[in-house]
Amino acid sequence: METKQKRKCCLEACETAMCGQVLRHSLLRTQKGYWVEARFSGDRARAFAGNDLLSAATVYTAVVRGAVTPCTLGDVVHDLTEPD
Repeated sequence: METKQKRKCCLEACETAMCGQVLRHSLLRTQKGYWVEARFSGDRARAFAGNDLLSAATVYTAVVRGAVTPCTLGDVVHDLTEPD
């Protein structure tokens, strides 16, 4: 029996000091597209950033610059990826 392995590849990662903790952001690629991940103080969240690398990289850059934490990542990425 053959099993499928979920494959993900980290394209970019960034760490920022915040309130004495480390805020980590990653841009991930999977078979289903690109994802942005945030980790902070034991919390982790992942949000779909699209199927296009350029668009996903733009979203990732905005998330890093905004120091977005896991609790708001989904809302922020949704706002950045949904058309007006």
